[in-house]
Amino acid sequence: MSNEDQVSIADTEKDSAEDIEKINVSAWLDKINKGSDKESPWRKRAKRCIEIYRDDADSSQVNTDTDKYRKSSFNILWANTETLLPALFSSVPKPDVRNRFLNQNKIADMAADVIEKSLTYLMDKNKFERCMKSGIKSHLLTGRLVSRVRLEPKFEDQIIQDVDMEGNLIERKEEIQVGHNVSIENIAYDSFTVEPVETWEEVTWIEFKATLSKEKYKQYFPGKPLPAVSNGNDQYITEEKYKVHEVWDKTKKRVFFIAEGISEPLKVMEDPLKFEDFFPIPEPLYSIETSNTLVPIPEYTIYQEQAIELEEISYRITDLVRVCKFIGVYDATQASIASILKSRDSQFVAVTSNMIRELGIKGVLDFVDVTPIVRVLQQLYVQRDQIKSIIYEVTGVSDVIRGDTVASETATAQNIKSKWAGLRLRDRRANINRFIVDLLRMQAHLLGSFFSEKQLQEMSGVKLDYSQEPMPPMPMQPMLDPYMQQNDSYMMEYSQQMGKFQEAQMAYQEELAKRQEAQAVMDMIKNDVLCNYSIDIETDSTILADMESETQKRAMLVSSITQFIATSAPLVQSGAMPMETAKALLMFALQTAKIPRELEDAIDMIGKQQPMGMPPQIGMMGAAQPMPQPPPNLIQNIPNPTNQQLDAAVLQ
Repeated sequence: MSNEDQVSIADTEKDSAEDIEKINVSAWLDKINKGSDKESPWRKRAKRCIEIYRDDADSSQVNTDTDKYRKSSFNILWANTETLLPALFSSVPKPDVRNRFLNQNKIADMAADVIEKSLTYLMDKNKFERCMKSGIKSHLLTGRLVSRVRLEPKFEDQIIQDVDMEGNLIERKEEIQVGHNVSIENIAYDSFTVEPVETWEEVTWIEFKATLSKEKYKQYFPGKPLPAVSNGNDQYITEEKYKVHEVWDKTKKRVFFIAEGISEPLKVMEDPLKFEDFFPIPEPLYSIETSNTLVPIPEYTIYQEQAIELEEISYRITDLVRVCKFIGVYDATQASIASILKSRDSQFVAVTSNMIRELGIKGVLDFVDVTPIVRVLQQLYVQRDQIKSIIYEVTGVSDVIRGDTVASETATAQNIKSKWAGLRLRDRRANINRFIVDLLRMQAHLLGSFFSEKQLQEMSGVKLDYSQEPMPPMPMQPMLDPYMQQNDSYMMEYSQQMGKFQEAQMAYQEELAKRQEAQAVMDMIKNDVLCNYSIDIETDSTILADMESETQKRAMLVSSITQFIATSAPLVQSGAMPMETAKALLMFALQTAKIPRELEDAIDMIGKQQPMGMPPQIGMMGAAQPMPQPPPNLIQNIPNPTNQQLDAAVLQ
């Protein structure tokens, strides 16, 4: 992962002279250096673990009498990491957004659906599965995972028409901001510093390091002087790089950028993302947690001594296997011995009778006795298996192995193994799920705070943006001529006009309701997503699902629903139980199952059939709708005109 990324996190920056004067750059650099010094031993260990995982030539830890540094022969760290990674995370999680108060609210359910679909879109767009696998692998190797949520402006090139000095119409291309993008970035272990305190709740500042080229530096900080070149020890860097520190100060609710050698901040921003906990990261994911420090511990250090012993035994096995050969000597005067040794199975070689009669094969041929070497090898193999078992018990790989079943085992044995396999890993999976949920909650906050109706509509597929669609005019009701009510043809035409008016009025009311509904949904999303909604992921959605177990669960769920309906239907029909009570009981029983929203809507539609006596609607088959009649009270309230009134109307 490169740390040459966007350092501007939003378009809400503030570089006031007052804020710049209040920031003591040298004091902050001293804080950052102290935090880095405290993590320095861990960073060396983390780098060492990554080198061992990659099997770099200079990463061996084993010292022997013959070779000080030897290439690893049994990479237990690579094996454990590749085994634990799919057991902890192997599939994209499924967001689950629900109304926090679990009340029947159509607007709240629609808003939850918009957020859930938008989060799913972002996860697919940002390659969330690949990002999390890379992050969890870093978590297993270095002991800590820090993932940052970024908000970036989205630009598009648009053609702008303008008039030049001579009055001619010209066109020019201009980059216009049309929205925002949300992305997740895993931070390298040596590019993040946290305040040296004991718990995460005590942290008041964090720091990100970014190494920028000269072009990027001038783009992000125009008019600012260049700091000292910071190419480090990398001999392959071909251009000058500059290190910039991005500090998030939770106490002052501000973000600023500083660099060594420059006395003033490069840029200052006031709480650009408005997160609940201010920081653009969730609480880091630690492999080994303690309550007295935030310095991580790589898992490899827990079984490092056993790993070194395992490597040494592997070296010895390799050396002994190299010398354990089928070799020997034979009498040089007996040339036929060489032909015998080179012969294939069932092949005989002719020799002189004197050799067979006097000396025999044993008299002219002798082999190196490898029996002692074989016995040592057997003991070494046993010892290596024992060391591997100890390492597997420490890391939890043994639980994964115990959960691996074969087809010949009984269903009960397989079920016991699968439950035991998840017992040790359950807490680690829960911690990873917590980390993912925190990332989703932060993205949901940005969706509600910075995204427009158009963007949310594009991501969720739910109609929300009516800005480019003007509201159709309200239909006007046709007027009834009181003097023509006795005219059958006129009344027939009036009835047809009233039918069209009612259809237009119904369409207008539906369109108005849709727009009001969309506005109410946006208001609820913009109000406070995290207060109104519970954001989670489906249970075990981050690990490979057992298809048989999933099928069994769904079958049991369907059976329970149908059994409840069969039991409660007679009570509802007899009036002993209201329909709403039956549905409420069913929804209460299914709340813990986290059923899909489509099933919730289907259950809510139970008992809402069309009332008897409603006029048939025009359907797909073209069935005609009965002709609407004018309201009866309208005709009854019209008095019969007299002859004088008719004459006056004609004269008028």
